[in-house]
Amino acid sequence: MSRLEVRYAQCWEDPRLSREALAVGPDDDVLSIASGGENGLAFLLDRPRSVTLIDRNPAQMHLVELKVLAARRLDREELLGFLGARPGPDKDRLYDVLRPGLSGPARAFWDRRRDLIRDGLFHCGRYERFFRAAIRYVVPLIHSRKTLRALLDCPTVGEQAAFYRDVWTNRRWRTLFRLVFGKRVFGRWGRQRSHYRYVTAADTWRLFYDRAERELSQRLVRDHPGLAYFFKESAYPRPENLPLWLQAAHFPAIREGLDRLKLRTAGLDEILAATHPGDFSKFNLSNIFEYMAAGEYARALGGILRVSRSGGRLAFWTMFVPRPVPSSLSARFAPVFPDGSPDPAYRTWTLFEDFHAWRLL
Repeated sequence: MSRLEVRYAQCWEDPRLSREALAVGPDDDVLSIASGGENGLAFLLDRPRSVTLIDRNPAQMHLVELKVLAARRLDREELLGFLGARPGPDKDRLYDVLRPGLSGPARAFWDRRRDLIRDGLFHCGRYERFFRAAIRYVVPLIHSRKTLRALLDCPTVGEQAAFYRDVWTNRRWRTLFRLVFGKRVFGRWGRQRSHYRYVTAADTWRLFYDRAERELSQRLVRDHPGLAYFFKESAYPRPENLPLWLQAAHFPAIREGLDRLKLRTAGLDEILAATHPGDFSKFNLSNIFEYMAAGEYARALGGILRVSRSGGRLAFWTMFVPRPVPSSLSARFAPVFPDGSPDPAYRTWTLFEDFHAWRLL
């Protein structure tokens, strides 16, 4: 990796759906993509035997290592301030308290990035910085603060949908949305250009546009964890918007389960090659299959079948690239949701297009 950088400061999939689909229990060993760590930490609520978090990007693992250490050492209010979920002016002091507990590579990484720590770990990713800049600098070119406030203050979903349709969605909004969320700009500054390698849709901005409209017609912004974070300029306005692992009702159980976490800096292919049959029973793999060619995706599924226990489960998301079960493996996978589609209410946390959950036969 030419430039060590945190791509995602947080996980933006809906962990409720992953937890329901995987049905994690005390005899399970979970393999999960790390990303920002939120989903892996949420699985600790189900008290599995172990949760192994993996990521090919060392920066993501340094981020998760610091979050886990902070969860061990800080009280919850200090932790919320340190992460940037609440105002917290003493992040430098708290980092100095935590610093001796980090591994050498993680300590060196964060020592060179104290500015990101001062801003809050929740905001340090390329993805989050992109959206933060869009809200601060692009949205004011389209709408006034008063109009933004009116959108956020809509009392019902129906009124919000009507306001979005009749007031918010003007020509400037559509034009700037097209520029900001097209492959060229979003792929360069928000995601990675390599993430579009297997995308065949010409207008990915349009897919985002339609999904944003869908979200705003189904759930109030203030009740929507992702939109609440971004429209509020990187703040969580309500306690229930916080990631599951940080919510007051869940944090004690999360803290008690931190010893079940295992952190590995490696890609899925490396992990599967080094894993014995039966080492894992549940797999939570974000949307990594979108970044693979079809043949590589089929080989990864074969590797998962090889290392999984009987009756294991796999869950993952897709944003732009459909990933059905290859016909050569169709007899080995059965959908967790028999009708092929989970409750639409679960989709209102995310701008991903599809969620896949399969039992391994």
